[in-house]
Amino acid sequence: MVSAALADDEVMLVIKPGEHGSTYGGNPLGARVAVAALEVLEEERLAENAQKLGEILRAELGRLPKDLVTQVRGKGLLNAIIVAPGLIELLSWSNL
Repeated sequence: MVSAALADDEVMLVIKPGEHGSTYGGNPLGARVAVAALEVLEEERLAENAQKLGEILRAELGRLPKDLVTQVRGKGLLNAIIVAPGLIELLSWSNL
């Protein structure tokens, strides 16, 4: 897993050395794995592909009847639908 955190000085200067970090933080092998993962993201154009597929997904979800799904939104392949009030109870786990 690769992660990063960005914050302004107001937040970052509160954290003292040794208070926050990870076992593999700064590890050369972990850093090389992170670079390789980023290279795959770039070479295979995964962000662009997610954007295109997300547009298709939202367009298709947008074709659902408006009395069932009142809103479709998202970015890339991270999407959400708003189910019409009243249907939520019908679709809940307790009714399955």
